[in-house]
Amino acid sequence: MSWTREFFEVDRASWGALIEASTDATDFLDRLMTWCARREDKRRWVEKTPDNILYARQIWTKWPDSPLLYSVRDPRDCFASWKVNKRLPIEAFLDKWKAHRAALEELDAQEAAKVLEVRYEAVVRQPHDEMAKVCDFIGEEFFPDMADYQGDSSDQQKVLEIAGIHSTTAESLSRPIFDSSIGRFKRDLTAEEVDRVENWMTVEDGHG
Repeated sequence: MSWTREFFEVDRASWGALIEASTDATDFLDRLMTWCARREDKRRWVEKTPDNILYARQIWTKWPDSPLLYSVRDPRDCFASWKVNKRLPIEAFLDKWKAHRAALEELDAQEAAKVLEVRYEAVVRQPHDEMAKVCDFIGEEFFPDMADYQGDSSDQQKVLEIAGIHSTTAESLSRPIFDSSIGRFKRDLTAEEVDRVENWMTVEDGHG
């Protein structure tokens, strides 16, 4: 909580007032992010935790009109990132991937209409087209500058200063849009690991 307050640069009085007014953790998140958005003269805020897909219905209970973007990436590259950054076994990765896909497939037609699948590879290779599609889906005006991100190291520095930890996400944000992580499995995975993910992908495609 201390890191969160410092990261979002909320003064102690306002922080205390937000906590006092909140009925539970979800309500606090809503109040905190709304407070931050208004401070920056923005009308909406975004939260990007990957596991949000597992709680889509709970999210829509609190924010019924919230669109959800579901980012899809080559599973081999996903596991390569997982392996290098999280240092967790392939079984944990496959279980997580299956849970995410199952949660998506369980949505009914009305719920699925609130979800836009976005391919990671398309975003980094055709950012203008993909960002225009995203903006249309969420009801925001598209500006070409959105797809010409050149990098910003402020979040990376802030995470280091406040938490003293290295964030791969913040590090990526410090760089312009790059596609060098496409195909990273070729350098980060063993042949056995590639075979296991590809065999699983074949089974999944067969079920589809």
